[in-house]
Amino acid sequence: MIEINKFAPRAVEMKVRGPIEQNDIEKLESALDPYLPDEGSISAVIDITDTDRDLVNKPAHLDRLLAQIDKFARIAVVTHDRAVSGIVSAVDALMPAGSLQQFEPARVSKARDFAAHLNRPDGPLPPAE
Repeated sequence: MIEINKFAPRAVEMKVRGPIEQNDIEKLESALDPYLPDEGSISAVIDITDTDRDLVNKPAHLDRLLAQIDKFARIAVVTHDRAVSGIVSAVDALMPAGSLQQFEPARVSKARDFAAHLNRPDGPLPPAE
């Protein structure tokens, strides 16, 4: 299951609980629809703290999730699982440098700041039009 909430202009937080199903992918794609024409116009915090390692039941779901990666300016992955670091590094290689970071659950507010671009020298992204 994926719970999606907007927490800042052009920033969403996704809490993943249990395996990802078809309806979760559809909900994610629907939430991203307004940003599809403008690549890199949204950032996300993806909290997988309470999820086991079998996030995706079907490989096609993972393919559809990865197909959305270019829609994100930044992604903050929240987890205490050190094994995820390798995945974060691999996916980060597909994105502009520094676009993907992993945060411990105790640092979720820092993850939100990162995703909302609050640590940018020129300030946060402007609201979506």
